[in-house]
Amino acid sequence: MIEYIVKETVYELGTRQEVIGELIRCKDCNHWSRESICDGFCSEDCMRHDEDFYCGYAERKDTE
Repeated sequence: MIEYIVKETVYELGTRQEVIGELIRCKDCNHWSRESICDGFCSEDCMRHDEDFYCGYAERKDTE
């Protein structure tokens, strides 16, 4: 399932939502590597080891 980053602006008479970009989870990122079934890491300067996290370095893996 593709997730998106959405900017929401609130006005007096309603709200406006605008898609800013695609949100890429660590597990779907080109920089993410799995060391074992329970552990993984990001090759960028990311200090997180959680595959469901996301960051600004994310680049989707090639799906070929």
